[in-house]
Amino acid sequence: MKRRLAFTFEAHYRSVYCVAFSPDAVLVASGDGEDDEKPGRLLVWEAATGRIVQDIGRFPWSIASVAWSPDGERVASEVRLWPFRHAELLGCTALP
Repeated sequence: MKRRLAFTFEAHYRSVYCVAFSPDAVLVASGDGEDDEKPGRLLVWEAATGRIVQDIGRFPWSIASVAWSPDGERVASEVRLWPFRHAELLGCTALP
């Protein structure tokens, strides 16, 4: 079966670092950025049409990861982690 490109997602101005389909494959979340000095942007698109459904906004860092909740109601991005054996928090990100 020969595949063809249906459309491209063209709203990002910087390099796209991550893409994730919603659990039902109806939506796509994508994140961009350049480096930690310039803000990243998180967008949600209709997978079938490429139309932007939600511009979640700009963040003070590049968006390097994105994931959907199992019910498809929430998008998580840039969750910061810390060692579980230490009480000192190394860093985290509050989701909007």
